[in-house]
Amino acid sequence: MAKRSKRVSSSWWIVGSMLPLAVLAVLLTGVLPDEPVVVPKAHFLIVSTLAAVSCLLAVLVLIGAAQIADVRVLALALAFLTLSGLFFVHGLATPGILAPGPNGWVGAAARIGLFAGAWFLAASTLEERVAVQRTLLRLRGRIVLVTGLLLLLTGLVAAIDLVTLPVRGPLNRTPLLEAVGQAVTALSTGWSAVGLGIASIALLLVTTVHYWRVERRWSSPLVRGLLVASVFLLQAQVSLLLAPVWHVSWWEYHVLLLLAFAASSLGLVREYALHRTWRGVLEGLLLRDALEHLERGYTEVIAALAAAVEAKDVYTKGHSVRVARLAALIARELGLPPERERILYQAAILHDLGKIGIPDSVLQKPGPLTPDEFALVREHPVRSWEIARQVRSFAPMLPAIRWHHERLDGSGYPDGLRGDEIPLDARILAVADVFDALTSARPYRPALSVPEALAVLRDEAGIRLDAACVAALERLVERYGPALLTERPTDVESLIKQTPSEARSGA
Repeated sequence: MAKRSKRVSSSWWIVGSMLPLAVLAVLLTGVLPDEPVVVPKAHFLIVSTLAAVSCLLAVLVLIGAAQIADVRVLALALAFLTLSGLFFVHGLATPGILAPGPNGWVGAAARIGLFAGAWFLAASTLEERVAVQRTLLRLRGRIVLVTGLLLLLTGLVAAIDLVTLPVRGPLNRTPLLEAVGQAVTALSTGWSAVGLGIASIALLLVTTVHYWRVERRWSSPLVRGLLVASVFLLQAQVSLLLAPVWHVSWWEYHVLLLLAFAASSLGLVREYALHRTWRGVLEGLLLRDALEHLERGYTEVIAALAAAVEAKDVYTKGHSVRVARLAALIARELGLPPERERILYQAAILHDLGKIGIPDSVLQKPGPLTPDEFALVREHPVRSWEIARQVRSFAPMLPAIRWHHERLDGSGYPDGLRGDEIPLDARILAVADVFDALTSARPYRPALSVPEALAVLRDEAGIRLDAACVAALERLVERYGPALLTERPTDVESLIKQTPSEARSGA
């Protein structure tokens, strides 16, 4: 039933997202009259509103960009900033407001604005190399300043050109204004305008696909808002490219732009209501993006082995992926590089692989295990390690797989390691594993609540479990809430496809 419901909602999403394109096609083919609607004041009002909303979004995201060392946040802020600045110029150039009549600035500013916004939006979905990130982050203040100055200069030149046009006439421009005018005309009409439009569409397709993939796995108000905004911006660009100026079809792209910014704003406000800080809002977006990349990093071998374990044990279904998420998040909270996050994520997928050799009667026993049965279960870390070490590329995962049941006081297994003898990856995985085990129902006991489970971990911090890892987990629960960390999927494949709300409802 849940799967059928999801298919229905997906169908409605596809139909709804294609509706503006259908309306545009109906207008351009003459099925409905594409009448001219020349209302300069309405145009100026709509575009001014667009510029103001985009400017507000840019300021809010820039606040977050100042607090978070991530180039993607900077790119998102620059997307809204460029859209704001260039659509302000687009509004200024409205014929009958400052400009005496038709001019190239109206079309050029809109096309350049959508292209620049699309470029930065696409850039915000990419994860740059560490060296590139460091350089861009070191220069981010200058990048924002230079971008702002360029936008200000563009607006100033446009205003001078438009305001003085009635006095000097179109044929009495200075050489500088003449060169600017020729460039503006080229970008407003002809092949240059077409090229900008096609490039913008390609970039917005990249952005839309990215947020669609993230939303399928990690739905949230901001992710949904950015996905809807990307779809509307994409269709707005198609309308701008094909529609004749001042006709109904041309007005459609202005409406779509308003809807795009409304969707972004609504997503931002709703996400803020959940986190109460702009840093938390943007960290949540980056978190979902990072985990989407991690899940995409599955190899066929990892997926097949995880599925084999799941077939053995009802409890293990979903446990490995939940632990993988937690381990990756704890690694990030501790400041480990993305490569370590990936290694921990995949190690967690395989950490219970050795259970494949344990009889079902032991794994599914509805009561406490006998000493012999418990001894058999205690063998699974070594069995997991033995299987995983046959694959050369799994070598970095082996310490976490073998020693995730070791404890600081030496009471763990299989090798009785103590303190710093236990690798950090194994200590991280241990905390994630214990937390998920405590908050999961077992045949012989109910699940603990998140506060109860954290209390148990707190009692063992520094004694059996790594105190820094426990503290990192507590910060994550406080920041993102228990729902993100304690989803109950039914299996690995459905988890990858489910949204958090579906996972919690047992879909």
